Amino acid sequence: MSAALQFETVMTPYGAINDVHVLSRWPDGAPQDCRLLAEDTVPTPHGWLVPLYEAEDVRRSSGKSFSLYPNGMWRSLELQTQTTVKTPLGDLPAEWLAWHENGALKRILLRKGKLSGYWTEQDERNLASTISLDLHGQAVDANVQGLRFYPSGVLESVTFWPGETLRLATPLGPLPIRFGCAFYENGAVRSCEPARPATAPTPMGEMAAFDPAASAICGDVNSLCFAEDGAVSGLMTATAALRWHEGTEEKRMSPRMEADQLTMLRTVVVPLRLTFEADGQVLMDDGRRCVRAPAAALTVAPFVSLPDMRAAH
Repeated sequence: MSAALQFETVMTPYGAINDVHVLSRWPDGAPQDCRLLAEDTVPTPHGWLVPLYEAEDVRRSSGKSFSLYPNGMWRSLELQTQTTVKTPLGDLPAEWLAWHENGALKRILLRKGKLSGYWTEQDERNLASTISLDLHGQAVDANVQGLRFYPSGVLESVTFWPGETLRLATPLGPLPIRFGCAFYENGAVRSCEPARPATAPTPMGEMAAFDPAASAICGDVNSLCFAEDGAVSGLMTATAALRWHEGTEEKRMSPRMEADQLTMLRTVVVPLRLTFEADGQVLMDDGRRCVRAPAAALTVAPFVSLPDMRAAH
């Protein structure tokens, strides 16, 4: 260890951790992000575990080992190796854990590799293995990236690996789902990511819910959303534009076309996100501005994305 680094003992409700390098602190001075530079076993809400202390290969980050809340409770922990831990859904392998302030498990990532030019998403996916889960009464076998739980221990959301498609029950009937889905605490589906356009009833009539640019970063927020009673509460659409009048002026909101932020070599559709509010208003968000209008005043028109003619040259 470098003599320039300062090490201290950090206290948690589960015991002390020695030889900690504190990377950042909360406003009151309490340790926030911390790092271990040597192998150690530390006391956590899930027993004695070994935090990340060195990067073994190109896929692991050698940043912080763990994070604490201002009161010293565990906030998150990156493990040196994938370790089996107890969860409300049974014993599961994990490389990263996060907790609520009451010490209940908040989230786990089964794998946590750092994507780079040397380690791709496909490389990371090759390490994934199929696990069996009970998603509020729906038994599935899938490659899972992560799970999120309410403080009560009830499953809140699941994130699947890209390329994984499952057929799950929803308020609109069984739908092919990709990337993720989320649940209310009573087990009702809160949102899901349709694997293909799903026809959904809305205050303006039926619309196709689908995000062609959806990613599998997190299953908490998805393209098709439901209220607890099963009614559609919001969706993302790439095929519909909305029109309405304010006085004599016609207004319009539609999906946008913009350059692909990854390659900048083609244009992609940025879907329109619609939220159907309890007072009859519709919140329209095109990624640049948000506008509200009464659902009764809105007219739905088709939106057709033009092909990128640059590909023909």
